[in-house]
Order: sequence, then structure tokens, then C-alpha cells
Amino acid sequence: MIRNLFKIRVLGISLLLGLCLNAPIVAQARLGPTAIKISDGHTMLTINSEVDSLLLELKGQKVELKATSNVPIFNIDGKLVQIVTAEIGNFVTGAERPADSGILEKHKVWESDYASEHFGKLQVESEALSVNNTASLFWGFKRTKLNESYDRDYFLTRVVGKNVLVLSSPLKPGESVAEYKTFLVRVMETLRLSDKPIDIVKIAEDVRKSAAAKENKPPQR
Repeated sequence: MIRNLFKIRVLGISLLLGLCLNAPIVAQARLGPTAIKISDGHTMLTINSEVDSLLLELKGQKVELKATSNVPIFNIDGKLVQIVTAEIGNFVTGAERPADSGILEKHKVWESDYASEHFGKLQVESEALSVNNTASLFWGFKRTKLNESYDRDYFLTRVVGKNVLVLSSPLKPGESVAEYKTFLVRVMETLRLSDKPIDIVKIAEDVRKSAAAKENKPPQR
């Protein structure tokens, strides 16, 4: 994925994967990302810090973890999504913090300028969105140097505390940008925030118990 080129410039994070809820997980609210597989079609991901923590739910017919090198990459029904956070201080300077929409624009320029160093001059397109009543930015570009699989990259971003949360996907030739926008928005809509580390194990267990209760509930007459 294109964002692998940005490893040096985004917040470095390691991944712990709980393969199933009955597997032992030592750090229930550890800092950094933690993913727990609820079922083949449902995975929960937390990215925890002391003050700005978040949880995303990844849902589909099949959800697979594809990489754990530096950032989590998931395959959701054939679409890849990479999830990272970028520190705002890397691209916003000065004492006065811009509005969220301004921060997202500066992040877009920062990332696309870096990509241009590898791909050459890029034609970047963007669209301001409101996801869960919060300023978000959908943007992307066509690669000037193609590989055998992907020819474009698109991003959906929003501000979370001192970071920008970035969801990104590479597109194959012929795939619909509108379809990927819907896909990334659907993931972003599951976002939950916390001012302290999130206990993903407890949340996952609650989800499992709720699902089990529904399965065992007798049909209504």
C-alpha cells in the first residue's frame, strides 16, 4: 500500500493480535494498537494512548489481518484498508491551532508532497465530508508509477486529539472511487473515542455475550 512509504513520517505503532476471545491476552488496555477477532466477519481495533484513544469496528463477510510490520492493514471483503495516526505537530506549526478542516488540509499537503518524492508530481483531488457530524476529508490521487495491482490511492481522515486518524486504501484499475468512499466512511462511522486507554477485551467479551444471547433467545410469537 502507498502508505508504507510514509512509515518514517507517521506515528510508529506495533500490533498485538488476539486471534480469538478464548486466547490469553495479557495487556487488556495496552498502549498502541490491539486487534481482536470477534468472528470471521468482525474485528475490533483499538489504538490506545494515555489521553487520545480510539476504537474502530471492521465488519464484512470476511475480515483478515494482512500485515503487522508497523501499521495494521486489513482485508475486508477484498478491499484493503490501512489504519494509522499521524501527529499533528509534524505538519502544523505555530502557537495557534487551526480548525480541524485546516489541519486536515495541511495533513493532505504533507502526505501528498511526500508521495510526490516517490511518484513524481501528483494530481490530488479532495472532498470535504462530515462523518458522524465531524469534519473529515476524503482525498486521493492516481499513481504516476503503477505496479501490477494498484493504480490509485485514497484516504479518509479526521482529527482525533493531537493526531490525525488516517484510513487509506489502494484501488485496482477499474475499481470505483465512490465505492471506496462509501467503504471508508462506513469504517469511520464506527469510531469511538476515549480520553483514557480502552479495555478492548471487555468490550469484545460484551459483544460476544450479546451475540450469544441473541442466538439463544427463543423466537417471538
